[in-house]
Amino acid sequence: MSYYIKLNKSISVPEFEELEETMYFGENKEKTVLQYLNVNMPNSENLYKIIPKEFRKDFRLNSTRINSQLGVHLDTDATCRINFYMVTDNCITRFFLPKVDYPFRKTINGKVVFSRSDLNEIDSFVAQPGEAWLLNVQKLHDVTPPNGINFCQRRAITLFTTKFSFIEVSEMLKQTGYID
Repeated sequence: MSYYIKLNKSISVPEFEELEETMYFGENKEKTVLQYLNVNMPNSENLYKIIPKEFRKDFRLNSTRINSQLGVHLDTDATCRINFYMVTDNCITRFFLPKVDYPFRKTINGKVVFSRSDLNEIDSFVAQPGEAWLLNVQKLHDVTPPNGINFCQRRAITLFTTKFSFIEVSEMLKQTGYID
């Protein structure tokens, strides 16, 4: 099973303006780890073109900011995401499967975070600036800075959907020639 796919073409992110925050994750506002912001992007067609026209209405754009290690979680606001990376700091995106029937979890600011000790890492990747990746965010995953440090800067513009599955979106990207 695939958890991510690197797009086979480079796509430049048009100029954009970050607007209001739509969600944050962390102990509190001052210790935000993950932040989603709405964006104003007049030339967004440059990103939407990777999705067949008839499905574009079911995708939205936002800006994603990660500032330090992001615990193992499932996204609750999207079924899959296409991240257009601008800054990565060589952070590692890792995917996991539970080793026990009921892995320990805790809730922080309404987001469920899973204990790594109850999980097996099964796959990972390191994105570079300028790359775009399709992610199955309905699978357990985290973002970890390299070399055991706790701080990182990861910035991406994200095209996401709540309607289509990872498999369905990968088929769309095949139609438009952005994955093989």
